Amino acid sequence: MYAISQAHPQVNHRPAAGALRKAASQYLRRLIEPIRRHWQCWRTRTALAQLDSRTLRDIGLYRCEIGSVAAEVHGACPRTRRGIG
Repeated sequence: MYAISQAHPQVNHRPAAGALRKAASQYLRRLIEPIRRHWQCWRTRTALAQLDSRTLRDIGLYRCEIGSVAAEVHGACPRTRRGIG
């Protein structure tokens, strides 16, 4: 980039650098987002699994639904229940 700016000193290269930074940022977000969602889902499943069956029933869940509820809440699958999230 330095050599280019020396060859063409009248050209402003800042917009290109800004566009490159923005593209890199978007790429990293797309890369990290599924990992972040997975960890949030895992934490939700872990928290719900620590509740006893009576408490789960009080909030309207069966123990066998913990995984699917966590996935729905964090957007890993389409919502099939009403009133979640």
